[in-house]
Amino acid sequence: MGGRYNGDDDEVKKIFDTCIKNDCYTLINGKVTRCTRSLMGSVIGLYPDFTNDYVNLRKSNNLHSDLRSFLLDKKFMDACRYCNGSTGREIPAGIQLDKNARKNPSFIEHI
Repeated sequence: MGGRYNGDDDEVKKIFDTCIKNDCYTLINGKVTRCTRSLMGSVIGLYPDFTNDYVNLRKSNNLHSDLRSFLLDKKFMDACRYCNGSTGREIPAGIQLDKNARKNPSFIEHI
């Protein structure tokens, strides 16, 4: 997740299509998403809560239809405009940030 907005649909589509997380279905706080980064980015304040990027199981009036449409829709999500997908620099497992860096969402730009 980069925090930079990308308005080029073709570039964002390429990032999504090559991303290893584009079908990583996850359930967090009653919301089903196809990308953990999408939901967690909004939880930690990197970008807005993109309601089209998930199905809220607790608030859906037509859960079967909403979930089916969401799972079959393979286009990029709004959060993809703020993400480098799998094209960014890989960060080795186990690297931790100090407490001050974690409080500032812009820390992502520096790792």
